[in-house]
Amino acid sequence: MNLFGNTPKGLVYLILSLIVVILLILSVLLSLPRIRTSIEHSGVVSVLEEHLSDTSRSQEPLYTLLYPIMSSTEDTYRYTSATIPLETVVSPYHTLLEGLMIALPPGPLLQGAVSFIPEGTRLEGFTRRKDIAYIALSPEFLDESEFEQCSYARRADQVQRNLEENFGITKVVFIVRGIIVDTSQTDVCLIEDVEN
Repeated sequence: MNLFGNTPKGLVYLILSLIVVILLILSVLLSLPRIRTSIEHSGVVSVLEEHLSDTSRSQEPLYTLLYPIMSSTEDTYRYTSATIPLETVVSPYHTLLEGLMIALPPGPLLQGAVSFIPEGTRLEGFTRRKDIAYIALSPEFLDESEFEQCSYARRADQVQRNLEENFGITKVVFIVRGIIVDTSQTDVCLIEDVEN
């Protein structure tokens, strides 16, 4: 017995396919309450909500901060890095530089890292022109530190390396009290003594 009579086979297959799709849709709709109950009991929703809130919190940009580790036998140093999130308030440059001027993060500190930038140094201004950074710093930048007397080369190198690592800046001009600081001089004390 032929149910469809002289109906073309293509049309028969189409009708049968539609019937199967309709039955599948009905079975999914009828089982939706059971699916919803199972999802609620499984705790998947709370895990997803926690993951989404962690993701939104971790939207702070990550910066790679470089800190020097002094050699125990020689007067040399190498850099260690720490990737940390810093909340960008003014600009990424300000954020990075101000991050360098606060206390060292635990990772580098445990490795024995230090900072050549004298304590109390504050960022007063920053401008970038192509690959040159102009940084205005507070007078504390010129203070002697236990790692550097009569020179500014190490502290300048630490700032330069961090800007190069994160932003590709190849040259840094340091300005204190409106005067450009020559960080390449290795014996500032002798120059100051001669001037006095």
